[in-house]
Amino acid sequence: MFSKRDYATNLGMLVANLHSLEFRLRAFLSKLPHARPNGLPWDVNLYSFPVGRELPESDITSYATLGRMIADYNKNATAYKIGVPISTDIVPLRDALAHGRAAATSGFENPCLIKFSPAKRGHVTVVYNAEMNEQWFTANITLLSEALDKINAALSEASRRWPESPPKSAKSSTL
Repeated sequence: MFSKRDYATNLGMLVANLHSLEFRLRAFLSKLPHARPNGLPWDVNLYSFPVGRELPESDITSYATLGRMIADYNKNATAYKIGVPISTDIVPLRDALAHGRAAATSGFENPCLIKFSPAKRGHVTVVYNAEMNEQWFTANITLLSEALDKINAALSEASRRWPESPPKSAKSSTL
């Protein structure tokens, strides 16, 4: 049985790895020769914009889903021969963590995570159901770590092949 501290630590590791994975996928896609232009000045901190500020759409700012980005990564990593595909099993894990229900018994035995489909004709289908025990956390943290390693290697290769430098007009751009 996991302690509450172990549960919180491992859940935090999963969420942090998912955040890293999504940003690294976006960074990889933004390096490709056919990437959408960033549209932001080179030296602008993306996190400096206030809520409500409109920005140009790019591979970094798009509303692309994790599933779409993994599919795009896998297609391009293979096509350009710069990376190894990553598992699409990450998507149901992410969706279950984001939209599922997790609960434990009163004694805080291993929580269970369950996710349901959208309702059809008044019924839902169980689409994810797992006991969040030590083996589950280990397997999923490993899945995400291996995916991050693959993306980081492909991003390094993409950066080597298609180096970028600040565009001459970037310093004079204003947003």
